[in-house]
Amino acid sequence: PLEFQPGHLNPEITWSYNLGTAVKPLPGLETTFNLYRSDTRDRIALDPTRDFAAFNLDRAYSQGVEAEVAYEYKMVRQKIGYSYLQAEGKDASTNYDYSTLAFSPKHKIDYRADVTLPWQTQTTLDLLYVYKQWTGIGESGVEIPDYLVANLKLSKKIGFAELFVACNNFLNRH
Repeated sequence: PLEFQPGHLNPEITWSYNLGTAVKPLPGLETTFNLYRSDTRDRIALDPTRDFAAFNLDRAYSQGVEAEVAYEYKMVRQKIGYSYLQAEGKDASTNYDYSTLAFSPKHKIDYRADVTLPWQTQTTLDLLYVYKQWTGIGESGVEIPDYLVANLKLSKKIGFAELFVACNNFLNRH
């Protein structure tokens, strides 16, 4: 693991690159695809073994891919997305190679369905799957297991306002 370096924090300096596309091959169907990378010098990280004290990593990067497909037909709109993340950092004082950054799940999948109902009402279901991650750098510390969060919402438009009732995390995932 990377060493804690006491002292002052330097500001992060980041260069980000992004290449993406969106295509609508058919009415109601849209696909998006995105590649990205960020290179950071003096990345600010947190050390969970020292009450989450902040320190600088010499170098870090995040890169990945995101893909999404959305389809709308009559009263139903659905969207499913996937993202892959590789986030790593290193500290030259420890002479280690790059290590996985804390709180960086490699995979995420999200799904959303909106159904338009009579009387200007709508119901929405959101599902979010997050792959396992760790509280420490280099897949150390406490492993946070993968989880699925499910949210449900019923809403009604009245003029310029929206009234709703929602149940977030109704599967009670921690």
